Amino acid sequence: MRVRRLFLCWLLVSLLLVGVEMLPGNTATWAAQLTLTPPSDFTPVTAETSTPTLPASTLPPPSPATETPTIPFTATGTLTTIPATATATLIVTLTPTVLSPPVTEIPTATTAAITVTSTATDTSTVESTLTATATSTATPLSTPPAIVPTASLTVPHPPLEAGTPAAEPIGTPGSEPLPPPRRIAANPLEVVISEVAWAGTDANAADEWIELRNNTSSPITLTGWTLVAADGTPNIALTGVITANGYFLLERTDDNTVSDIPADQIYTGALGNGGETLTLRDDSLNVIDTANADGGGWPGGTTGTGSPPYASMERLDLTVADSDANWGTNDGLTRNGLDADGNPLNGTPKAANSAPVPAPPQAIVISEVVYDGTTPSTEGDESVEIYNPLTITVSLEDYKVGDEETQGGGEGMYRFPPGTVITPDTCLVVARNAAQFQARFGFYPDFEMRTSGSGYTDTPSVPDMTRYTTWGTGSWALANDGDEVLLLGPSDEIVDAVAFRNGAYATVGVTGTVSAPEPKSFQRVEDWDSDDMQADFVIDQPDPGQPLRVPEPPTPPPSGAPLPGGMQGYFGCLHSHTTYSDGSGPPRYAFAVARANGMHFLALTDHSHWFNDLQWTDILTQAQAATVDGAFVGLRGFEWTSQEQGHSDVFATDTYISREDPPYDTLAGFYDWLATQPEAIAQFNHPFGPPYDTSFDDFAYDAAAAQRMALLEVGNGSGEEYRTFEEAYLRALAIGWRVGAANNGDTETPDWGLDTPHRTGIVAPALTRGDLLAALRARRTFATEGSNLALALRSGDQWMGSTISPKANITFDVDFYDPDGEAITLELFDRSILIATTSVNGVISDTWTVAVPGAAGHFYFVRATQADGDRAYTSPLWTEGAAAPEIITLNLNEVLPEPQYEDWNDDGLADSDDEWIELYNPGDTAVGLGGWQLDDVGDGGSSPYVIPLGTVIQPGGFLVFFKGETGVALNNDGDWVRLLYPDGSEADVFHYTHSPGDDRSWSRVVDGSGGWTKFFDVTPGEPNRPPPPEPTPTPFPLFTIAEARTQPAGTTVTIRGQVTVPPPLFGEKTLYIQDSTAGIMIYISKTDYLPLAEGDRVVLRGEAYDYHGEREIRIYRDGDLLLHQGAGNPLKPTVLTTGQVDEDHEGLLAVIAGQVVGYEWQAIHLDDGTGSVRVYIKRGTGVKKPWVEEGQTFSVIGIVSRYAREKPYEGGYRLLPRYQSDLLQLPSYLPETGRPR
Repeated sequence: MRVRRLFLCWLLVSLLLVGVEMLPGNTATWAAQLTLTPPSDFTPVTAETSTPTLPASTLPPPSPATETPTIPFTATGTLTTIPATATATLIVTLTPTVLSPPVTEIPTATTAAITVTSTATDTSTVESTLTATATSTATPLSTPPAIVPTASLTVPHPPLEAGTPAAEPIGTPGSEPLPPPRRIAANPLEVVISEVAWAGTDANAADEWIELRNNTSSPITLTGWTLVAADGTPNIALTGVITANGYFLLERTDDNTVSDIPADQIYTGALGNGGETLTLRDDSLNVIDTANADGGGWPGGTTGTGSPPYASMERLDLTVADSDANWGTNDGLTRNGLDADGNPLNGTPKAANSAPVPAPPQAIVISEVVYDGTTPSTEGDESVEIYNPLTITVSLEDYKVGDEETQGGGEGMYRFPPGTVITPDTCLVVARNAAQFQARFGFYPDFEMRTSGSGYTDTPSVPDMTRYTTWGTGSWALANDGDEVLLLGPSDEIVDAVAFRNGAYATVGVTGTVSAPEPKSFQRVEDWDSDDMQADFVIDQPDPGQPLRVPEPPTPPPSGAPLPGGMQGYFGCLHSHTTYSDGSGPPRYAFAVARANGMHFLALTDHSHWFNDLQWTDILTQAQAATVDGAFVGLRGFEWTSQEQGHSDVFATDTYISREDPPYDTLAGFYDWLATQPEAIAQFNHPFGPPYDTSFDDFAYDAAAAQRMALLEVGNGSGEEYRTFEEAYLRALAIGWRVGAANNGDTETPDWGLDTPHRTGIVAPALTRGDLLAALRARRTFATEGSNLALALRSGDQWMGSTISPKANITFDVDFYDPDGEAITLELFDRSILIATTSVNGVISDTWTVAVPGAAGHFYFVRATQADGDRAYTSPLWTEGAAAPEIITLNLNEVLPEPQYEDWNDDGLADSDDEWIELYNPGDTAVGLGGWQLDDVGDGGSSPYVIPLGTVIQPGGFLVFFKGETGVALNNDGDWVRLLYPDGSEADVFHYTHSPGDDRSWSRVVDGSGGWTKFFDVTPGEPNRPPPPEPTPTPFPLFTIAEARTQPAGTTVTIRGQVTVPPPLFGEKTLYIQDSTAGIMIYISKTDYLPLAEGDRVVLRGEAYDYHGEREIRIYRDGDLLLHQGAGNPLKPTVLTTGQVDEDHEGLLAVIAGQVVGYEWQAIHLDDGTGSVRVYIKRGTGVKKPWVEEGQTFSVIGIVSRYAREKPYEGGYRLLPRYQSDLLQLPSYLPETGRPR
């Protein structure tokens, strides 16, 4: 057919509207749509309309009914080609788009079709005019009435080329109009708003574009549809057709926005960068879809300053209704189309979106695997759970499940029994063995695999799976170090597959390593199936038989804590992990759980040396999707990790660094990079905290990094792993770091927000991402151990984190909020010095105002302590200027490094925890010791002990610190003792080269100054003093040992006896003597052991003393060994029954015999029928415990001794052999009693 060009068609249409009932004062805006439907030779390009807005008052009154208002409009269309003879159909659609106020009957969109037949000649222009009228009747409000239009159409044609014959007319004016083209009934989400480039492109911020997507398998006519922003701009009357499963591209202003892809329609009107709501309606005014329906900021996309810049907002799941969670941002990697400058767009017009889309449920899935059973040897409680996320029941006949990943392999594959079905939204559990599964979980599985063999029994009531040897020739046995689980369909196609630990991930088509050792399992979140194990699964305690669902957010969302000045306190966590590092669930799930558990915000800070670039992008995508202004904010961060120098969370950066990439493997490299990130916010994580014991190089100050380092964890962890770092907080502040207070869970479990009540609090005017980041940068934070305790510090309108003027007197306002009304104590600190305090009870919210002297260069903060011990800390307020030099003198004053027998700390035990260090304050003012440190050798030895906040030493006062509290262990043979200022510099040092003796101390000769001596009295917490002068010797009465044993402790006695245990047999300073009345232990405190032998006769003087229940005589002075009367014959042991090893015979050398009734590592228990006795072999004697069996008979010679571990020191009697010959195995009779064995 010969074709002729049609350069322009001007269409003038006049419509008469009939039957629209309007009330006085109503106004209506009408959007007219023009569709030219030519023969197949025609190619329509554009159709635009202009319509007025007419107040109802300008219309004729509604009665009589014959009178109809007239609304004129003009429609313009262009056709690119036209045949010599043509018939065109004009479709006019009139749609009311604004009705204010609502009317009782709402007019609906109306369509009328007009057919025009024209014939052109060589030299003339033929105009064809046709009028068509469609009628309808009014309907109730539930089905709005139609509009009755009358349309007139005039189509002028340009002249045809010479010689072209005129065609015969196909139709005549006045004939019946052709019916409109068939339209597919529109249902919600059949067409969706799939992508919005609301910020424009890199070439021009005005180059906005919008993409629609047809989710059906049929084309859909969009004529009569509208896409309208809530503020009225843009207001797009759609025309044309969107192809089946195709896209429809709208470009603003011109077709050069996406320069290499033709637009389906051009529109005018700008989208606001702050966020708008778009509504897509069909030609019956039905809402088909929306974008950003909540009206807040755009839930995806970026401006030119974002990463990537000018990225489009992409719909995540095209089949799911609009919500903030269903929008993401183009990843900058998956792109389509060029901008006006020819550069790639950060978007995908007319192509699949880049944002990860959870696949719609297409089949049943493997939803939980317990691969590390708890049943010894068999692990029969291993199990696999299958979940049906569909809305239909699925037959599992000919389905199989097993651990063989390749057909023909040697592992197991099992077939479901005939007739097996799985109903919608339910799970089926397949266990290795039903009985062992039931023993662990308390109920039986749906099926079992192993019913016989070693350790297995059959449960008849549980159907058996049958082996499917066509695929796998072996038996089911999940390898704990790595394996796979496959679900096969009827044709042995892989329906689903998972892998764990060292499994063959690539073989079964999945990625992302997971590990769930005993007693845990890995569990799929609902029907998430991205084939990334780390993005789909949670590691948690097993819950077979139930799908793991995403928790619903609280309704309404939790409110903030009301604070003055329109501020709110919001609670959350700035340190947590996911399966992208050492956590237990994917980011999307983590945000949902945290929100469901009442948090206002959560930052995911996975270790940067674990995750990859795609996961880094996904965390941001999920954070944006989780953010709902006013309800919850998701943040992306990362944790830079150095086991030696420290861990630090970093937020608000587009990139990340890892210790695996030098120079970022050092703290210096990390600080250098941090200084180059103008928007970064960083945090000191668990400083000095076990198991890390990292100190950030002792908080060595870095001026550039300090501008970004905004926070320090005063608390970290949960449960038994929770640690506080109050002292580190003070130390960092004292050195000059301007950090705010934080308390974070460091969550690695799947219980974000539930594993601990501890929270970081922010003070902000609203809960948005921008307000949250602004508060963090301003250090407007608090750390709290109560999930609802808010605490803030102000000076006037200057909030914590600010720098204020150092007035002579500064007024502080301390705001707190606790809906529980617990009793609370508030303490205001000037650096480490407590300067004011108050307590309240039963008050939910209040402000404590206090005025204190001000000083330049100081910092002030508040600590709150509730009745249950929970604490909260504010960030500081700093004063301008430099602090005036202060002379603070504290001294080491006395040190006891070798406790032996004295219980110095009064904990009921005499042990190494009784070591102590004494400090002395020689000044005339009290000194706050919070942040000061005690340490031994500077490089190595014990970890420094940081003195807690609130510890004060009064003027002229003494403070004693025991090793049991400090952990500072002093060596007996020499060590250093150091007192350090809060900034780590030395305040005082003492070095000793040997021990002063058991329970003796090194003391200053003059308190706080002068040299050191070991000859002073031991005076913890008191002034040092020399020993009293030696008294003039006076004769002491001579006691028998039995009499000496009954004297009050502290009584000086003189006794005489023969040595039964010479030193160093039981120790260099220990011996036993006895006379004809009794025996007793002698302890020589100051003297090296004497050259005594068994049987030697001695006379000595000392004080009666009780040590852990045993009476002894202590000799403190060399001269108290009065007389060594020479050698004598060793004494013979006293024969006792085993039941007579008691108080009456304590200190005696005795012999017993009895049968072995028990034994320990260093002890044997004997009994001759009168009671059991413990024969204890002391270390250092050289005696070796013989190999014994119960029932053997032994004779033992030894000292009747006593050692009771705890007060009031009752019991503890034992027999101490001295030599190997003291232990003798006897024949089958017992001496004395002659009782047979």
